[in-house]
Amino acid sequence: MSLRRSARRADFRRDLDFAYLVAVRPLRLPLTLTLCVLAQMPRAHATPWRSVEQPILNGQRAPRVVPLNAGEQSAIGWLFPWGAPDAAYCSGTLIAPGVVLTAAHCLRESPDGLVGFGTGIFPTMPDAVTRVVAHGVHPTADLAVLALETSPPTATPLPYNTAPLSDALIGVEVEVAGYGETRDPTRTGRYFAVVAIAGVDPEYVTVDGRGVEGLCAGDSGGPAVATDDEGRVVVFGVEHGGEVSCVGLDQMTRTDIYSPWIAEQIQALQGQCAGLDYAGRCEGDVAVWCDDGGQVARLDCASEGRACGYVDAETGFYCKTSEACAGLPPGGLCDGDLRLGCEGGLPVSRDCAAEGAACTVDATGAVCVGLEPGGADVGATGADGTYEGACGVRPGRSGPLPLSILLVVACAAGRRRAHRRR
Repeated sequence: MSLRRSARRADFRRDLDFAYLVAVRPLRLPLTLTLCVLAQMPRAHATPWRSVEQPILNGQRAPRVVPLNAGEQSAIGWLFPWGAPDAAYCSGTLIAPGVVLTAAHCLRESPDGLVGFGTGIFPTMPDAVTRVVAHGVHPTADLAVLALETSPPTATPLPYNTAPLSDALIGVEVEVAGYGETRDPTRTGRYFAVVAIAGVDPEYVTVDGRGVEGLCAGDSGGPAVATDDEGRVVVFGVEHGGEVSCVGLDQMTRTDIYSPWIAEQIQALQGQCAGLDYAGRCEGDVAVWCDDGGQVARLDCASEGRACGYVDAETGFYCKTSEACAGLPPGGLCDGDLRLGCEGGLPVSRDCAAEGAACTVDATGAVCVGLEPGGADVGATGADGTYEGACGVRPGRSGPLPLSILLVVACAAGRRRAHRRR
């Protein structure tokens, strides 16, 4: 069958994705590019097609020719009308935290806020669902990039291919995947299929199910994946459409051709806090959240001697000390002439007045400043050689904080949390 005839059938099958808007169907798209062949091509990303006359045959729950781990498999998800996660109508792939690559035709008449993205094997039992909050659609190619309200926690993003594809790949088996029609009510959810590359043109990679398995309605937007020359699993195509048989030819929009546009969309959408809300998340010991201006904010907790963790519903993820020192700033604070700090994860106090000094706050935190009896200057470094801002226990009253002081700390903590990100 000519590619031109296949393209006409592809248009018909794209329309079927919407006819099955409320159906939950699996897709069989296996794509595997061997490293030796891919050594001549850039990193790739892919998507699968679907047909309607017969069920997708012989698709499998797990990939067979491309080594996808559990997190990478979870990166392949489905689109649904918000509020109905079991009504899968298209597929898509997480390609960056909070960012999904899919087909543009999957967003027809679907404004932001009314579309969701789900992960897991079965749409009826999702591992995670989240709302699409923004998107970019290519002006001519069948590609769309979606920004999610939150990034699925168990999914590992799959990189997309940027290296040029060539006819040298014809005959190579790859993996495709999706949630499309199977024509078998007992087979629903995500499936993988092994297909062979049948052609490479300036816009599409054509894959062939060879009459055995392939893509069908509902698989649109899904990926074609392979292993590149560095051993990475990459998406090199996105399902555009295919033959009605669902086991023949399918066209996958090439990611290498449109990789500059995809990169621009990711940067623009992530700059708008894609996949991130005010509560934020921890990236190691760095607290990351979306600020009031809609921009990504970061704070390196380790640079303050603290660790990133969940604080409370009002604050979200932020820099934390131990529970015993909760509310104490890294450099301590002054309660009159009493310096309150934290050492070894325990609250300590120092009576600056007992040393002939006063407690004050400078750029390093709370310090005792003044002259000790005998004329020794007490500044950043105390008479005993310890650094004042490091919460060291100094001569005078020190030790565990009394209840009255802890109450002062608690009040200060409440005020601090309320304003910490403004």
